[in-house]
Amino acid sequence: MPYVEEIAKRLKDYFNKEGIKAQVIAVGKLGKPEVAEKVLQDGFADFIMLGRPLLADPYWPKKVYEGRIREINHCIGDQEGCIQSFILGGHPCCAINPYTGFEDCKKIERAHTVKKLLS
Repeated sequence: MPYVEEIAKRLKDYFNKEGIKAQVIAVGKLGKPEVAEKVLQDGFADFIMLGRPLLADPYWPKKVYEGRIREINHCIGDQEGCIQSFILGGHPCCAINPYTGFEDCKKIERAHTVKKLLS
């Protein structure tokens, strides 16, 4: 079991065992909808939280809701763009989404023409 799921499961089990009425939010490496869904379906957590996946694709929730899973631009976890820019006190950026933080004034569009880059 991956780390995030294990921690969420242990916490949920502890709360249940101790009679603590609390809900668990799982976070970390849950950017693939099937992984996030499994965490919820298996009862490991009550909610999931997304951070960097939403920098890569702010429309992630809408695409999942509408069943457009194949259209998601997935976070690659490169750390340099999103995390390093915060450490240096800058604006968040993303190797996948060059318009991170500017989605309200710039639009991400797919190319209309497919080009062959390598022969």
